[in-house]
Amino acid sequence: QSKMIAGWTTTLILSVLTFGALGQTVHVDIQVSSLNPISEKVNPLMTSFSIEWGLIHYFMGGSPQSVKTSFLQALANLKNLTGQPPYIRMGGNSADQTWFSNGQPKPYPRIDFTLNANYLQVLDVIAKKSESKFSLGLNFLNATGAWIAMDEVEAFHKFMDWNNIYGLEIGNECDMYDENGIRSKEGWTFQKYQEEFQNYVQTIYKSKLTPSEIIVGATFAYKPDWFNDLQTFIPATKAECNRYSVHMYPMNRCNGDTYPSIPHLMLDLNGGGRFLETSRYDFRSYVRWAGQSQRKMIIGESNSVACGGEPGVSDVFAASIWAIDWLSSAGLIGLDMINFHGGHGAYDAFAYPSQDSNEIEIRPLYYGMYFFDRVIGKGSRFVAIHSSIANLDLVKTYALIDDHSRDLKIIVLTKYLHNVTQVDVEIELGSLSAEFGDAKLNLLTAPSPSEKSDIKFAGQTFQGASDAIIRGRYNPQEIRKSSDRYSFQMPSFGAALLEITKQ
Repeated sequence: QSKMIAGWTTTLILSVLTFGALGQTVHVDIQVSSLNPISEKVNPLMTSFSIEWGLIHYFMGGSPQSVKTSFLQALANLKNLTGQPPYIRMGGNSADQTWFSNGQPKPYPRIDFTLNANYLQVLDVIAKKSESKFSLGLNFLNATGAWIAMDEVEAFHKFMDWNNIYGLEIGNECDMYDENGIRSKEGWTFQKYQEEFQNYVQTIYKSKLTPSEIIVGATFAYKPDWFNDLQTFIPATKAECNRYSVHMYPMNRCNGDTYPSIPHLMLDLNGGGRFLETSRYDFRSYVRWAGQSQRKMIIGESNSVACGGEPGVSDVFAASIWAIDWLSSAGLIGLDMINFHGGHGAYDAFAYPSQDSNEIEIRPLYYGMYFFDRVIGKGSRFVAIHSSIANLDLVKTYALIDDHSRDLKIIVLTKYLHNVTQVDVEIELGSLSAEFGDAKLNLLTAPSPSEKSDIKFAGQTFQGASDAIIRGRYNPQEIRKSSDRYSFQMPSFGAALLEITKQ
């Protein structure tokens, strides 16, 4: 997984975030003065998943006859909001540790998981029952030939329906191969990677087993120069690839790093738009380069903290707020999808007490995904918004217009960790107010940023919902329009979605 570190974090910024403003109540004035979109339509598939190959049984079930109904329900909850179920990417570090055995001895010590017909049929059943699709990671260990990957492709062809597969990824985080021992430190360049990648692509397509344009290109993780090489790689490979993927985690604990914390996660340089638009990683350019070749750019693997997540950070309410900000920033930039990675760690969106259990535990990350999917619905676009709070480490705001209903949706994220108990919000529409009526306020709340289970969205919760069916009555607050304004209160740490009805 990615080793990205937000190195510019400063003690001063952390102090402002930790202690907030003086006094108990903060007032936020927000203005929306134009409904002209400033983004493309946000893909209803934006909130999607990534799962390690070896966790098929744990997350989805041990046989095609006994797939986990709670997993299907977790997908269905999101589909009910957007009209499309999230897609699922199988891979991660396990892509280069997995093979499909045809009876021959294991070729490399690094390989530690063996695919079989049973597991692939589980994926196929999940896809058919949920209407989701999979991207499948291929083993890229062999530098001189694609025979391990081709054994996998042949198995996919035999045991799955290609209509349930949206992509094949060749390897995982290939820019890091010289550091993790998959390739030699001497001579592993982008040019060498491209040569080997093209060899695999040609072998796969010559087999005539797969649909055309099934490859997901790149899957880079860390090296900025490799990211920049996408400018030439995309047009050179667009005939073979249907989209391009890079991985991004704002923080990591891969090498024993101990700095991940809730205050760090709330910094806009770590979790928000400024992180995705730094001089080190320019995601607007990656999106533009893909678009110039009529392709989409995705974050194919992501989460709050790389290498399993950080307990007390990735598995608490703060991760819900981070996820909403991360998704909103990505959608505003034009990224097409984010696959939130699950690897049996603190950062998982949901978990099970054991491999065979069907009793799911919905975790805080999932609430952030659920909130965001409520926002985007079946299609929305961002519009410009202005806030009186300039410090994005404390308050973040976004506005979207629904493509279908033309309702206006306002997101307010508050990130005060101490000394502020309430935030008063006033939203002004000015001359636009004549187009809109009253509003519904959906609050995402918890007793504290470190809460793990007692989380509510508009009165509903997944706490204790071992079947993944949300509990409680949906109970948003009714907010009346007063002149051209809407006013409400929200907690000092939480998320608000104001849905303003088109007249």
